[in-house]
Amino acid sequence: MKTLSFLLLALCSVSLAAPPVVSNIRASQRPGTKLVDIYYDLSDADGDLQLIQVAASSDAGLTYGIPCVSLSGHVGANISPGSNRKITWNAGSDRIGLEWKLGAAMPDARDRP
Repeated sequence: MKTLSFLLLALCSVSLAAPPVVSNIRASQRPGTKLVDIYYDLSDADGDLQLIQVAASSDAGLTYGIPCVSLSGHVGANISPGSNRKITWNAGSDRIGLEWKLGAAMPDARDRP
């Protein structure tokens, strides 16, 4: 089994704005499925809408080369700050045949250039 870590990117739409902060990331695989629920908190001092992206790592966060494409929920453009934001990743669609156990999530937040 592989351990996956997640990288959440919160990219602010204004380059001079305060950087957004992604925290309290939790991820769990639904039993008997390849659906992964990712919860996180998003804060931004300016209250700007954010662009949220997700990548996964199978090497404890050294690299993030596993594509997370089949996503739904609080992901993509125009995500407002708040607590308990939820993303569902259909990992079976993106990584057919891969079996894993989930590891700790590794967030990153930065302003968009």
